[in-house]
Amino acid sequence: MLRLPEGMRSKVKVRAAKCGRSMNAEIIHHLERAYDERAAKVIEEARAIFGEEAASQLSAIHGGAA
Repeated sequence: MLRLPEGMRSKVKVRAAKCGRSMNAEIIHHLERAYDERAAKVIEEARAIFGEEAASQLSAIHGGAA
C-alpha cells in the first residue's frame, strides 16, 4: 500500500489513463524517470569535476545513464 497526499491519487489515475498505463505503472514510470535524470546529472557533474574516466565509471555502474 502506498499513501499519497490528498488529490494525488486522482492526478495519477487521470495521467495513467491518458498514457494507457495502470496507476502502478504510471508511478513506476515517473520514479524511474526521476532516478535516471538525477543519475545523469551526477554523472555530468563528475565529468566536469573529475574528467571523462570518472564519468564513464559512474555511467557503467548506473547502466549507461549518460
